Amino acid sequence: MRNTKAFKEAVAQTLTELAGRDVTLTPATVEDTIEQNVQAVANQLRIHVRSAWRYFDASALADSLTQSVRELKTGPTKRSGKLPCHPRATPSRP
Repeated sequence: MRNTKAFKEAVAQTLTELAGRDVTLTPATVEDTIEQNVQAVANQLRIHVRSAWRYFDASALADSLTQSVRELKTGPTKRSGKLPCHPRATPSRP
């Protein structure tokens, strides 16, 4: 997948979109994310990977990555006011 023209264009478009949002990620991170996302779409829709490319949107991926980066920087306590907790790990439940 990584040696295809579509993949290389997707990486370039996503990096450009991220740059426009002032988010810097390594090309390897973007490559891994794109590969995982396209493969996931193919698996979920039960289609070939080459057919899954029609669902790729560099802008939407950049939005998602930007949100993830910002959440990592701010942390869950600043966003929600409390840490996420599994229901069984709460003191009120055994």
